[in-house]
Amino acid sequence: MECIIPILRDSVPLVRAAAVDALAECIKLIIKKRHRSKTSLLCKIHAGVMEGLVSSRKITATAFGFDEESFIHGSLLAAGGLLEHTRDFMLPRFNELCDAIVNLMDHSDALIRLEVVHLIPSLASKCPGVFGRRYLDTFLDFLLHCSQVGLRGREIFDERPAALLAIGRLALVFKGIEYSEELRGFNSRLDHIFQVIQLGLGTQPNVSGVLDTKMEALRCASDVVEALANLCSTHVSNLLDHMLLAGLSDSLIH
Repeated sequence: MECIIPILRDSVPLVRAAAVDALAECIKLIIKKRHRSKTSLLCKIHAGVMEGLVSSRKITATAFGFDEESFIHGSLLAAGGLLEHTRDFMLPRFNELCDAIVNLMDHSDALIRLEVVHLIPSLASKCPGVFGRRYLDTFLDFLLHCSQVGLRGREIFDERPAALLAIGRLALVFKGIEYSEELRGFNSRLDHIFQVIQLGLGTQPNVSGVLDTKMEALRCASDVVEALANLCSTHVSNLLDHMLLAGLSDSLIH
């Protein structure tokens, strides 16, 4: 494991992704075998992750010869592994991680913003109550922004497909939850959510790299309706024509 953590900061994204896969397997073994040093090993991984996410990361990255963007992106990937595979280990560290990720939402690097988008539903799943009360509004506004921005400048990553899928997955986290405080963020933004879904259904790909988001928009609509049920009835009736114009697909049938 000590050999894997430095590779999370490699300058090549595919190498970082492979390192995270290896780290995830190590974490699963630590949890499954009930390793006697489980807590200390997980704390070491967590400390390395937070080192890459907090404000001092630039100093640390420079000192060890890493570029800051690779350092942050690798740490975000590893954070996803911790959330998925460590059971309750991250619960007492949940606010710390969420606060660090909030500070990365406006990062100039598209790959970092894209990984933040991917992480948001996982954060919500880990601790829905705290997330709903403290972070839902902030992260949902970020996803709504990403779902309609498209390419920025000379970037090669279109964040909209991932953002649309993340909105739907985030809604499903709160499916069946009766506490109005947790659902208030979704209820107050339903108009905006269905506006970006409609925009996604009308997307036309072009040579500049803009992706077709029809399937992601349909999936988002399906998940939001499944999660919020009758609250969406008016919005769905207004969306039907746009859904049918997108063409017959597995997503539409679902």
